[in-house]
This record gives sequence, C-alpha cells and structure tokens, in this order.
Amino acid sequence: MQQHNKLHYVNKVYQTEAYQLNIIEKDDNFSTDPLNENMEKLDDTLLAAHMGAVAEHDQRTSETAALDQRITALEVHKIAAGAYEGKGSEQIIELGFTPAAVLVARCVDNCTGLAVTGHQYGYESHMLIAVAENGFKVGSSLNTGGFNFNNAGTRYHYVAFG
Repeated sequence: MQQHNKLHYVNKVYQTEAYQLNIIEKDDNFSTDPLNENMEKLDDTLLAAHMGAVAEHDQRTSETAALDQRITALEVHKIAAGAYEGKGSEQIIELGFTPAAVLVARCVDNCTGLAVTGHQYGYESHMLIAVAENGFKVGSSLNTGGFNFNNAGTRYHYVAFG
C-alpha cells in the first residue's frame, strides 16, 4: 500500500484530510462506489460554495441598494455656510438652491436671525432676512438699535438648509 500524507482511515478506506475524498489504491478491487462517493462529496461542497457566493452577492446587492437610497435622500437636502459683507441696501445672497431655512449671525454682538420659507425675520413691515429663490435676501439697514443684518461694511455669517 502506498504512503499518503494527511490521510484518515475511515470505514476501511483511506480519505483525504480536507474533503474526506476516498483514496483508491492500485491493489484495491475496482468498485464505482468510492468514486461515486467522491463525486457526491465534491458536488455537495461545490454547491455549498456556490450558494454561499450567491448569498454574499445578494447581501452586497441589498446593502448597495440601501446605500444608494440613503445617498439619494441626502442629495435632496442641501446645506450651505458662508459669510457676506453688509451693503446697507437690500441684497440677495446667492446659494445655488432655494433654502428652507436661513440662520444669519453677526459675531460682533451675537445677534442672530432665522428666516424660514414663508416667514421672514424682521419687523412688521420691514424684512431683515427672507428666503429667496436660489438664496436669501437681507433688507436695508434700519435704525433699530442694532438688529440689522446688512449694515454697510459689517461681516455676517450664515447657515442655510435646503
């Protein structure tokens, strides 16, 4: 009988270690049974590997689709942050999208104002901050004791949410 490395002797038959395939020796009586057992083992092993690969592919496809949905949802919402310099007269700050809300801050005295779609920030008839198409607008300066967002030469910071 030949010497084989890493063999197991099971049910009077030598088998390979990894897949327990039957080893047929030169002096064995020929029988198709060990060969058929080998084919069944190989078929089962290959089928299991294939099914595992299919399941992994399906899982990755599902995860990719979920990620695509999240990205699409995030792309709908836009955020812009920046600064502008006041001019004293009404001006429009272009953002490239129409925001749903704009928060403007004047850092000198921590004065802030918030305008949302359909609701400007300001006094009865005087708009200080308002949502506009593709951006927002700030009104002309008032003598209101400091609650202005467009004083000439003053720097203002904003965050806009689309």
